[in-house]
Amino acid sequence: MNLIPQIRFGIFAKLMFLLTIPTVLVLFGLLYTVTSSSKDALIAQKSNDQNLYIERTGQYLDLYLQNIRNILLSVSQHPVFSKPSDAPEIEEALRNYMQNNQGLINHIFVSTQDGRIYSSSPVLFDVVGHPEIMQLFKIARENPGVISWSRPYYSPLSTGQTISFVLSMKDALGNDKLTIAAEINKLQLTQELGRFLYDQNQSYVLFNTYNDVVAYDGDMLLTVDSPPFAPDQPPSSELLQHLIEMPNGIHDVQSPKGTIMATKSNRNRLGWYFVSLTKEEIFQQSVQGLTSRILKLGLLWYFLLFACVLVISRHVTLPIRKLAKQMDRIKDGRLTSNSDLAVRNDEIGHLAYSFQTMLKRIQLLVEDIEKTEQKKKDIELRFLLNQIRPHFLYNTLTCISSLSRQNKGEQIEETVRSLILILSYSIDRKNDFVPLQHELGTLKAYMQIQQMRYGSGIVFEDEVPEAHEAHLVPKMILQPLVENSIFHGLARRGEGLITVRTERRLNGLRITVADNGDGITAEKIAAIMGKMTVVDETDTAKPSGRMSGIGLANVMERLKLHYGDRSEVIIESAVGEGTSITLTIPV
Repeated sequence: MNLIPQIRFGIFAKLMFLLTIPTVLVLFGLLYTVTSSSKDALIAQKSNDQNLYIERTGQYLDLYLQNIRNILLSVSQHPVFSKPSDAPEIEEALRNYMQNNQGLINHIFVSTQDGRIYSSSPVLFDVVGHPEIMQLFKIARENPGVISWSRPYYSPLSTGQTISFVLSMKDALGNDKLTIAAEINKLQLTQELGRFLYDQNQSYVLFNTYNDVVAYDGDMLLTVDSPPFAPDQPPSSELLQHLIEMPNGIHDVQSPKGTIMATKSNRNRLGWYFVSLTKEEIFQQSVQGLTSRILKLGLLWYFLLFACVLVISRHVTLPIRKLAKQMDRIKDGRLTSNSDLAVRNDEIGHLAYSFQTMLKRIQLLVEDIEKTEQKKKDIELRFLLNQIRPHFLYNTLTCISSLSRQNKGEQIEETVRSLILILSYSIDRKNDFVPLQHELGTLKAYMQIQQMRYGSGIVFEDEVPEAHEAHLVPKMILQPLVENSIFHGLARRGEGLITVRTERRLNGLRITVADNGDGITAEKIAAIMGKMTVVDETDTAKPSGRMSGIGLANVMERLKLHYGDRSEVIIESAVGEGTSITLTIPV
């Protein structure tokens, strides 16, 4: 029997081994090929994206320079500077320029031929001042008629790093006519360049021709001090220095956050260098994502393979295993059949069908034997119950006859009522087992009849807890014991106490019927326990002599028929002190 699971496992293991090796080889070969080609394709695609990004930012910087140029030329040609004008009029014109171009510039400064300086924010300029303004005008005058730009500086009016585009115009005599400086909105420039980024793994940095950082992505791979650069000072990190020295083109560079792809170009009218940066991590993530999907598909395929092999192996061995389990059940005495055994049309199905046929024949034989035994047991139980009824009925009718002679009509009525209750209870065939509460009620009616015979000196006490009253017991199991207590223990005295009490145990309910009567000897107890039912009649009252021992033997036999070895009867007695009989009724 034990070989069958091993055989099934052996078939399953061999099939899995033969199919797993080629599956794994194909999966890893496909994984290597796909990941290699995918990484190359991703790098090529990202390179194209970088070049496109460079082109777009170059076009934006050209447009940005053109807009700054238009603003400066428009200011230089404004009518307010071609005629005598007062300061408020000039300042109002500059303020309009600044308001109309807030996305490009923050402040405009103009130095006229008479040396006066005007600002688009005159109040702020008069209060805070501008320490770099003269340097800006100097840059403009060194290249008259040409738009120039300054290196990054700190502007107290913009409260941050910025640069200025400047323009100087001369009159016909070559004298300085008008010098204009426009501070750009550096934050706006940084944000606009950032909008061209494709995803969060990209970043950029913009250098001017002096290798100063003009703008950069603050969420980025770079570690840049604030301000990013001060003129004539070295870069704040080795990466920036490397980017400055790097020629135009696409390069892989090392940063504190790993390898990055850097694309550098100065294809714009400003001649500034724009560097686009992409984390190599993005390639690894894409490849890892592809690898993960392939592995998941491979794992799914392997599970499908596992399921198919399992189904095939079970199809071969499962019927044999079921047949073996059925045989094991028969070995343990369980003759239940399994209807799934004979559903195949092959040799295994034929074997299962023959086995099922044999098993059904065995079951029929066992059922016939069980029915025969049950009928025999029922006949024996009826015989035992019938032993009790005639004896009890004879004694009760004798008692009623005696009461009739004494003209005790009320006692006769009560006795007849108790007799009817007992007979109805004993004749009822619906249930062989009744709650202990019903048995006790019938027992009290029985005691009423006996008290009519022997007087009220014989007292009955019920010490059964309410929780035990629902326990099922065989019908009429206590009356023979109480009858023995009266006939063999109390009848001679004419008085005494009979007590019924219960106790819950693990193996069932213990019911004790005790009296304080004459008691019996150890030899008689041994005789009763040995099913020797003949007891000396001199130990009992005359009315009980003909039934001595029958009641207790009856109880013992019925318990054995109902419960077998699970029931127990214990007799304890001392001559002159009383007797107690304890029954153990299994749950």
